[in-house]
Amino acid sequence: MDSNDDIYLVVKKRSEKELNSTFKGVFLLKYSQKGDQLWSKQLDPRISHISGLTADDQGNIYVFGIADNTHEQEAKGKNDVVIAKYDQTGTQQWIWQLGTPKHDVCTGLDFDADENMYISGYTYGDFAKPNQGEADMFIAAYDKDRSLLWRDQIGTGTDDRGGSIRLGDDNDVYVCGTTSGNLARKNNGLADFFVARYQRTGKRLWLHQFGTNAFDSGAGMEIGELGHLYLTCRTNGNVGTRSPQRRDSDSCLVSI
Repeated sequence: MDSNDDIYLVVKKRSEKELNSTFKGVFLLKYSQKGDQLWSKQLDPRISHISGLTADDQGNIYVFGIADNTHEQEAKGKNDVVIAKYDQTGTQQWIWQLGTPKHDVCTGLDFDADENMYISGYTYGDFAKPNQGEADMFIAAYDKDRSLLWRDQIGTGTDDRGGSIRLGDDNDVYVCGTTSGNLARKNNGLADFFVARYQRTGKRLWLHQFGTNAFDSGAGMEIGELGHLYLTCRTNGNVGTRSPQRRDSDSCLVSI
């Protein structure tokens, strides 16, 4: 949703019967507050998977995810982080690939008041530091011209994946994710949630890890008016006094 309360959706069309179009691919759709479709635009073919989208204060839309590296002149590795900017009419302003020679995924994106861009995700390569094994979580900050300000990479010998990223009213940067290792403490089960807090200068202030004795994964995060963090998660364990309602996994909401 943008500052005008218009709604944006990203869909992947797999057949000619979908979206009343003869084209296949990834599409960006814009709807009014009343639900009327304003336009539909096919995205750049390099965008093979969408992790999410967000809007800046000027109403521009940013789509982020994974790049299809069939465009060898743009490719950094097996799969790259890809970010594309579109204006309110759906016209592409730029598309940007970055990453390592390995597999890299962008899972979160946010902006500060100075139009600096912050991204989170995970990498199997050396995005900011030597990889610790399997996937490592990464976070990076870029100015409005996409020049690097700082970046960090943390991981264990197992799977550690960054998720959503948010800027707080305190101007600090918060990122959540999932770890199968001992990222900040001994793992409680098969996988735990984690949350990290950074200053805008890139200094990490703290890193917390928590979970049940089963599999837990962090999916999304928002910051409330009082500065509380709200995490949407998936769990196979017991959160608080609640036991799983399904045999596979439950959704849960955690406040920090």
